[in-house]
Amino acid sequence: MTLRSLIARLTPHRRTAFSRPAGPLALAMATVALLALATETAAAQSFFSGGESRLRRSHSQRSPSADALRMLDIGRTYLLNDQAALGRTQREILIEQHPGTGEAEEARRLIARSLERAAAERAPAPAVKPVVAPAQRRLNALDEELRLTAGDRIFFPEASADLGTKARVALGAQARWLKRHANLSVVVEGHADDRGDRGFNAELAKRRADAVRARLGEEGVEDARIATVVYGKDQPVATCTSGECTAQNRRVVTRVDDPARTRAQKPPVPAATPAGLNSWRRE
Repeated sequence: MTLRSLIARLTPHRRTAFSRPAGPLALAMATVALLALATETAAAQSFFSGGESRLRRSHSQRSPSADALRMLDIGRTYLLNDQAALGRTQREILIEQHPGTGEAEEARRLIARSLERAAAERAPAPAVKPVVAPAQRRLNALDEELRLTAGDRIFFPEASADLGTKARVALGAQARWLKRHANLSVVVEGHADDRGDRGFNAELAKRRADAVRARLGEEGVEDARIATVVYGKDQPVATCTSGECTAQNRRVVTRVDDPARTRAQKPPVPAATPAGLNSWRRE
């Protein structure tokens, strides 16, 4: 707005009976008004320009943090809805887009914790060792000593309870071990392979156990210290068909006696088959 136009707006366009041309005083007043208007306009423009600048600076400072906080909350929501993969992806995006913020550090910590939790869930549970009573530990140690020192088992020919030379030597070693441990008793377990029916194998296993007991008695071990138990073919150590393999099941095992263990493991001995012990068949 020019000075002339301002003066024109401040002075009437039509002359009246009482009007007169604008003089120097009117021009001075118009000039002062124009300067005041210009000053107010400049101040207003400066104020609004500065406010916009401050708003932009505030937005540039607060907006990334607010966006990061929102993304962090979205990640938590995914986790609450059992969507761990989406939650982790949201946190990775947060870290990429807003590095150096506190929310990014929190996202890194949460990702690390979730990875540790996942690894712990995949890891196998630690094996729980069975609790072994002191008496059972002592019994196991004595069984192991007998096995390593004298041998704890002997083997038999097929469908036979006869003791061979190796069996007699092994039983002599067992007898010497028992003489050194005069306060111990033993239980002799009779076993058989799967040739023949259950009754036949039970009777054959009993004959084998009785033969071992008698031989230990001949070697000087008191009969009262030796008990027998019969398993027949119910506890094979090898499941196979070849002759060399099934020979492992035709055995007698000598263990340090524990009356409670013997009572718990002792099975009933079925009667032999009518065909007697001189014949056998495969079930």
